[in-house]
Amino acid sequence: MTTDNTGSAKSFSGKLRNKMLGLVVGSAVVIFLLLMTVTWYEIKAIMVRELKEVASSKVELASESIDQNLKKKMQ
Repeated sequence: MTTDNTGSAKSFSGKLRNKMLGLVVGSAVVIFLLLMTVTWYEIKAIMVRELKEVASSKVELASESIDQNLKKKMQ
């Protein structure tokens, strides 16, 4: 009987260890995916902001160029 009890105790311990390992690995994967998603959205937001700044500066330069050309034509 003692061998059955120790065998089942080892089996229970092994199952518990496997469940805990699965829980830890699963949690780590979920946290990693969450961080990757957040990082991706932050990078995307930074890229969009930079592109908007570049576009607005190009529009400003084009506007100044058009104004200068109009002033030359008016003279």
